[in-house]
Amino acid sequence: MNCPICEKKMEKVKEPYSYGNVKLGEFKAEKCSNCNEVFFTEEASDKIDEKAKCMDNRTRDKGESRG
Repeated sequence: MNCPICEKKMEKVKEPYSYGNVKLGEFKAEKCSNCNEVFFTEEASDKIDEKAKCMDNRTRDKGESRG
């Protein structure tokens, strides 16, 4: 696959992702070897969404318990 930004070759990598200050892990992605643009796979994107929602729910639950 070529980068949609600069049209150079993309490489398959595992890329770290954070939600705010919380590291959610490393996920499958394609990264441009020229401009360093990162595109997560659909599967990785779904996993990121899941983990972020879980973190959001934990934060919300803590706020509600302080009541």
